[in-house]
Amino acid sequence: MIGGFSAIYLATSGLINSPAISLPVLAILLLGATLLGNSLPVILPLDGHPGDASTTTKAALLDDPCLKTAGIGVIFYDSDVDGFMVNSLARQHLGVTRTGWISPSILANNLEQSNTTSLWTTIQRAVKEPLLEPQEFVICCGDGHEKYIQIEPAESNREGLELLRIMTRDITHLHHLKRKIQFAETMWDKHHDALVLLDEQFTIIDVNPAFLSLIGSSRASALGQPIQRFRADPEDRKCAASIRSALRRKDNWYGRTWNRTREGEVFLAEERIVKFEPDVGKNARYIALLSDLACRAPEAAAIDRESDTDSLTGLGNREGILAHLRSNLARANVFNRHLAVCYIDLDCYQGVHERFGKTISDELLIAVANRLRSQSRTIDYIARLGGDEFALVLAGVESPEMVMAYGKRLLMSIRGTYQLSNRHKIYLTASIGASFYPSADVSGEVLVRHAHQAMYQAKDKGRDRIELFDAERHRIEDGNRRRLERLRYALENNELCIHLQPLVNMRSGQVLGAEALLRWEHPEDGLVFPDQFLPLVSGTDQAIEVDRWVMEAVMLQIERFSRHGYPLQISVNIDAGYIQSDHFVSDLEALLARHPRVSPALLEIEILESAALTDIERACSIVREVQNMGITVALDDFGTGYSSLTYLKRIPADTLKIDKSFIIDILSSTESRHLVKAIISMACKLHHTVVAEGVETDEHAKMLLDMGCELGQGYGIQKPIAADSLLEWLRAFEQPLLQQESSNVYWLDQAGQK
Repeated sequence: MIGGFSAIYLATSGLINSPAISLPVLAILLLGATLLGNSLPVILPLDGHPGDASTTTKAALLDDPCLKTAGIGVIFYDSDVDGFMVNSLARQHLGVTRTGWISPSILANNLEQSNTTSLWTTIQRAVKEPLLEPQEFVICCGDGHEKYIQIEPAESNREGLELLRIMTRDITHLHHLKRKIQFAETMWDKHHDALVLLDEQFTIIDVNPAFLSLIGSSRASALGQPIQRFRADPEDRKCAASIRSALRRKDNWYGRTWNRTREGEVFLAEERIVKFEPDVGKNARYIALLSDLACRAPEAAAIDRESDTDSLTGLGNREGILAHLRSNLARANVFNRHLAVCYIDLDCYQGVHERFGKTISDELLIAVANRLRSQSRTIDYIARLGGDEFALVLAGVESPEMVMAYGKRLLMSIRGTYQLSNRHKIYLTASIGASFYPSADVSGEVLVRHAHQAMYQAKDKGRDRIELFDAERHRIEDGNRRRLERLRYALENNELCIHLQPLVNMRSGQVLGAEALLRWEHPEDGLVFPDQFLPLVSGTDQAIEVDRWVMEAVMLQIERFSRHGYPLQISVNIDAGYIQSDHFVSDLEALLARHPRVSPALLEIEILESAALTDIERACSIVREVQNMGITVALDDFGTGYSSLTYLKRIPADTLKIDKSFIIDILSSTESRHLVKAIISMACKLHHTVVAEGVETDEHAKMLLDMGCELGQGYGIQKPIAADSLLEWLRAFEQPLLQQESSNVYWLDQAGQK
């Protein structure tokens, strides 16, 4: 029993080792401190009374330092003077303000003011006959708080003094602790959640009745068992190791665990584990609190059902399906089970909504929901995610093939004519995307998103079909998306640059111009070529942003080369989508206006012959507008497209650039030689300037000159280089005066070396 004040002290820190307090009660006190953030006083025993006075004077008895250290007040009654003497601690305990000898009437008045008449009665009785045991009293303080005081008799005859001595102590803190202990004892026995006391090896020391009820076990069979025995998977050491690791870092852990009853039923619990040390130097102990998530109050369950239910169809909603997935994914992970998500979108529902209005559309959604209910199993979960989108969580599916078969049955159930209350008949189909677990270690949100992406693939492939999420395709698409985002950053932070490849008259050796080729100076990957990133943006707004940047950079280089005495024409390849856009011509006009010193003739726009120009007539009109500005237009990579002759006939280009794939093969392929010769001849008759791309060797140059093509570019002349390097190359370049009949193109080797 906690009560004898001479046996108990309180301190603000330390450890409990009083045998009067059991470990479960101590654990509850510490668990409460952890959960509520309160610090608890700690009990230390005191062996025997603090020493008695040894002097022969009354003052010495009052001022005994041992009593002061122990927090004990002293009251003396001297029958010779019929008065009381009270030391400073006793005055503080009793609320007495008078010092020196105090008459009984004055002391009684002081105590009555403190609402402690019973205390005065006890003191009066002690004058006549000794107190047999300690007694407790409540004193009302001036600030309205209550203070608990205990008095105890002491020897009344010491050193020849006929005195009555009464000791006092403030036990307010002990009284509060006693209440906490009583509360802890009640909590342990009555708490609705399971409580488990564990040793340092996580072996069960004690359990409360709620744990025994939850597990369905007896106390005797639970004590001494490792807590891991009651987990859903006793062999899963990963979870236990994770908990112990967390408890080494801090003194508590919180999370969810799968557990198993004695009958084998698995349940999910919220669990908190708190670490404490019952004594200095002793091994740590732990208390675990487990809350069965399935055992919730009916009111809370009703609120959850309302928040997780679609008000129109009575199916689950997005919050409900995500909660269902979180629970079932955890279970599937523990027991190595599979599940799938089917994401359903009604085809052409928007047209129904626009034609018939909300009332009929809602009736149609309810009818679809009923058909889905008729096809689902009790273990499946159906939800309406919003609008005309539904989702199903399929349990017990063992393979993607089973998911696809189930999805086809869903398509068949939805497909058909719906008779609505307004007598209208509506034919409806749906598109379904499915994702399968455990094809990847993902969350419920990701599974739904993957199924949603697969649904759009079903839409793209013609609707009224099911598509399974393709992780490899997603990986590629996700990588492309990341590269697009990175390219946008590169554009904004000047990581792009242009390299220039010179265009040379192979007969005269004159440098006539250069082609601008985009490069990406990636801070980690180095110099990245355009074929690694431009196809990702082709036909998009981002491609237009890149082309605008390139044209601006080209105009700056034209200005720069002109200042150094090299007025070179620079050609730039433009995305077909940008050329056919409404603002391409106006963008060119603005570009020329920003660079008034640049002659429009020094800029050439290249159109890829392999590009799909969706509107030839519009493209021809735009080309003419560009030429009217004084800018030349070239057909690039001629011969690689599917309509080369059509482009050559209808697009009024100034220059025709033969693709390097034909040029490289002219030395070894008779067919390539005939094709190249025919293209050169045809272009000359149509008054197009002809440029050969891919001039790699002297032999290529000689043969092209013999065929009548004098303009060329390629690695045999000079590879694409930065603008600064091209300036140095131009200054060092020698232009030999070759005779027209001479086939000597030794200057190619010489120029290439420079």
